[in-house]
Amino acid sequence: MKRILASAILMTLTATGALAKDKMDKVDIARDGIDMRKVVVRASGQAYKLDSPSTYQFDVRGYAAAKKGYRIVSAWFFSGLPLKMSYEQGLLPRDYGSGNNRTVKRPFLFKVPINKVTWDGPSPLEVCNNNLAKLKQAGFSQQEILGKTYELKAVAIIGFGAAADREGRTASPVGLGGGSTYEHQTLKYQVHVECRPN
Repeated sequence: MKRILASAILMTLTATGALAKDKMDKVDIARDGIDMRKVVVRASGQAYKLDSPSTYQFDVRGYAAAKKGYRIVSAWFFSGLPLKMSYEQGLLPRDYGSGNNRTVKRPFLFKVPINKVTWDGPSPLEVCNNNLAKLKQAGFSQQEILGKTYELKAVAIIGFGAAADREGRTASPVGLGGGSTYEHQTLKYQVHVECRPN
């Protein structure tokens, strides 16, 4: 998939956005189906280490609608916050109608390297180590804790963004009418974490 410099574009918009005519009606993101994948963290010595996977697949669905008279001219998924993305992946033009469609509704398996995922709170590794510390404070021995399996959860921040403009134009923060309108939405995506013995 073609990568886009969405973060750079959005940073430019902080200076030009006030001049742009609002051409977007709505942008949204939601989970798509039931995700039974797990991030596995395994006991190692006195604590835990990340075991698998190296990449996590987020089952999501992006939606964008331009206002009447405009079209979706760019769309992308990202991990993190709009002006602080840790990873982004742009959709190919054919995936959003090549600038000819007013709306786009796109299910997507968004694959993100685990070290590029932005977490809302502790990461999977921190979740397991926090659980270890909590149980030790409760009086359990380290050996006993690291010898058991725990099913816990972490929360990732996943987003979808899109740009709207007149048909035939490419996404740009500048131009006639003040440039394209960019909008985004983020989702707190719950991830299953399994803390395993060595």
